[in-house]
Amino acid sequence: MSDQETDHLDVLFPDREQVIQGETITVHEFSFMESLQLRAMAKPIIQDLTDLVDAEGDVTDEQALDVLATHSDAFAELVARACSKDVAWVRGLNGKDGSLIANLFWMVNQDFFTQRLLAELRSRQAKRSHGDTSSIS
Repeated sequence: MSDQETDHLDVLFPDREQVIQGETITVHEFSFMESLQLRAMAKPIIQDLTDLVDAEGDVTDEQALDVLATHSDAFAELVARACSKDVAWVRGLNGKDGSLIANLFWMVNQDFFTQRLLAELRSRQAKRSHGDTSSIS
């Protein structure tokens, strides 16, 4: 299978499975309704990532991890929802498994975050172009 065919399959079937602690875990892409339900919970993460992108242009992995650490409760809940587990399970993962599930979560649900981040950046740029330098709350 070519890389292009694999990319198309990733778009059609973004869910990922991984064995973690002896159990096959499926990390699923948030549905439209889930994304609406989780929007408020994800907003502080998206705001802080947007602030970084707005100020720095690019965000390093370390900067992104700092944002997630600041919002670890919300991030744990988002990850738990994406893999149909409870938050206690996510919090109980060792470092290796936690990093693995977090990376899978980002791979599968990156559009959930990037669409909102880009919309926020466009909104800020529009406000700046109209002379309004206040931040969005």
